[in-house]
Amino acid sequence: MMNMAIPLVVNANITLPLKDTMEPQILKFDSPIDLYNMKIIIKSVYPGAKYKDTAISEISFR
Repeated sequence: MMNMAIPLVVNANITLPLKDTMEPQILKFDSPIDLYNMKIIIKSVYPGAKYKDTAISEISFR
């Protein structure tokens, strides 16, 4: 995934760029966000060498 968007309840979108790597990536928000659910929208992807689909292996929140 190259970019993802997170639409927030407060009518603001956060777009987060991601690196083309299999290593874990830590994404930080400018300030704490109080949410009870979240939707992640894949905006763009890096082309795969073998497959044309997109997979997310893990998401964790702290």
